[in-house]
Amino acid sequence: MTCTTATLTLSPAVRVALAAPLLLAACTVNTLEVPGPGTSAALPGLTSAGDGSSSSSGGEGDDNPGDDSGGQADELVCAEVNTRAIEILGDRCGSCHGPGGSGQAQFDYVTDVYAMIANGKIKPGYPLESPVYNRIDLGQMPPPSVPEDQRPNDDEVDVLWRWIESCIGEQLGCGQGDDFISSDEMLSVMRNDISNTAEISPDEREFIRYFTLSHLYNSGICGDDLEVYRYGLFKLINSLSTGNKVVLPVAVDERGTIYRIDLRDYGWDAALWDLVVEQNPFAIEFVKNEAADLKQFTRTEVPFQTGDWFVATASRPPLYHDILKMPQTRHELEASFGINVDGDIATEIQSNDDLVARAGFQNSNVSVNNRLVERHEFPGASNRVYWLSYDFAGNDGCRNLFAEPLDFCEDGGEIIFNLPNGLQAYMLVNGAGERIDEGPDDIVTDPEQPNQNVINGLSCMGCHAEGMIFKDDEIREHVFESFDFPEEVKQAVVNLHPSSDEFTALQELDRKRFTDALEQIGPVVERKDEPTLRVFKAFDVDVDLRRAAAELGVRTEQLASQIGKLGPDLQKLVDGGTVKRQVFTANFAASVCALNLGRTTECP
Repeated sequence: MTCTTATLTLSPAVRVALAAPLLLAACTVNTLEVPGPGTSAALPGLTSAGDGSSSSSGGEGDDNPGDDSGGQADELVCAEVNTRAIEILGDRCGSCHGPGGSGQAQFDYVTDVYAMIANGKIKPGYPLESPVYNRIDLGQMPPPSVPEDQRPNDDEVDVLWRWIESCIGEQLGCGQGDDFISSDEMLSVMRNDISNTAEISPDEREFIRYFTLSHLYNSGICGDDLEVYRYGLFKLINSLSTGNKVVLPVAVDERGTIYRIDLRDYGWDAALWDLVVEQNPFAIEFVKNEAADLKQFTRTEVPFQTGDWFVATASRPPLYHDILKMPQTRHELEASFGINVDGDIATEIQSNDDLVARAGFQNSNVSVNNRLVERHEFPGASNRVYWLSYDFAGNDGCRNLFAEPLDFCEDGGEIIFNLPNGLQAYMLVNGAGERIDEGPDDIVTDPEQPNQNVINGLSCMGCHAEGMIFKDDEIREHVFESFDFPEEVKQAVVNLHPSSDEFTALQELDRKRFTDALEQIGPVVERKDEPTLRVFKAFDVDVDLRRAAAELGVRTEQLASQIGKLGPDLQKLVDGGTVKRQVFTANFAASVCALNLGRTTECP
């Protein structure tokens, strides 16, 4: 199937804060110019499909006028219908019922498709049961007092009919009508999967868990947009793994929204899973019949969790540290790897054994001041390396690498090390080598974060999307050509700071190790715009009615009809409103109880 994008006025939460464009269906995207009013068309009020040829199947030179060759043209016209319909509603009705309009009858969302459906203004597939269409067709809206040349003409009314009857479903994308994934369906899919002894033996069931993206699909996120979430989930799971290889979650549904994992593949266990569940405000224990076998087989009350919450939360402390079992200090971490940093440095100064490689420089993309990075080999593990940065709160005295290349005094640092599967893990430390959650902004900054602070895990993944960041050393040449340093210092610096070519080769080797592991995860989706960071940002956008319903596992119209049962903080969801993610999160557990959808910590 081929579909198109169109310029729509949708609420910010619907569009989702992802760099990729919103897809209106799970398929290839063709971009069309928005047709203007009065353009000649195959359908009145629309431009013709494609290059101007008729949108009907068949035509000159077509030996099979009844085959599927006209399908693409029909869909292209439908995309233009979607665009033109929104344009008509904005032009003819927007002054009273559009964003910034007078909002008569508390109706100011005439160009927000989702809000109109949720509030009963439009019923997809049924123009005569759609109040907006009926009032326009009967001449009741705009009011009779509006001049005739400002009212929808017959061609424009025809466009609105076609839009509601045949095209609006394509505009809404996935998760509508029969394409909606109910919680019952999710539970049945997982139960059938874990019951399949050809795939999972009975004695393996207790190690099986699931991640779901079904709520994203129901909210209209599909195609390449959903692929970003998949890739971000797969990458993060493997970036929290102590297993020896990259292991991809297994899709168990045809839409690719429900994924099975085996805890053992990642060095996880039931206790760790339960810890994650305890931290998840969106965790639901289902009590329906479909859930009974699933809970019995997995020996847990919550055998699945939503993938985007996991990515947005487990990519940063405390869960990031908890899952990786990160020790409290840098020295404990190094000891667990069998690395003796001070011993390696002393040996390198004396005998240049290639155990350590350093590079110092005045400016970096992260550190506010000068910085030094240092590479150590893993003893007995040729596929793993350990990188340590020395970061400074200033550039004076012993914080000045160019004056003190050996006896500097750092104020903190970032650690990057390879996991056994080749991906990277991260740790931030203060000047005493103690683990910290965020780097002080007078030492390091992350412009991607609202407070500019570097967050361990998340910020590091975003910065190191392609692995190690290549830097050239400025210390070796500076010291070697200076008259201010004694010969023993010069020799020590030469031993610790390899030549430019040698250091570049080491960085290339380490980057390739990381990118080779990434390639095992799957096709890279815009690697420079790191998927974990994209999912984190998207999760934090405002929530509208359709997204709220999808996360609760109900249809939009069902939530709209029962919104009065929810707390006052969520009443803004009606009539096209949105709430902050933090507000929705705080009210989620109680909403599940109020709607009798399952058990949460807020249920009596």
